[in-house]
Amino acid sequence: MSASADYAKQINRLHKKSVRHAQQAVLNARAAGELLNLAKQSMPHGTWTPWLEVSFSGTLRAARNYMKIATMWPHILGKTETVADLTVREALRLARYGQEGRS
Repeated sequence: MSASADYAKQINRLHKKSVRHAQQAVLNARAAGELLNLAKQSMPHGTWTPWLEVSFSGTLRAARNYMKIATMWPHILGKTETVADLTVREALRLARYGQEGRS
């Protein structure tokens, strides 16, 4: 195998891996958001933020972003052709756009 063929093989393998991980990131954000939404709904008023600060290893902002992605998932899917190309940042942009449209 020539060096250029070997490079191409490695590049394509890494590219596929990058796409797969990006897709998994947005799906993980959605799943975390769904669980965060369920946890919040199960708690008495006033206990959510203290619980989150102790129990969640991420920031409050990350939690809110995940929850927004989960809540707006049907809208996000309606605005993108494929989840494979969707990043967490793009999902948030689409979620915010969807919320503005609902106001």
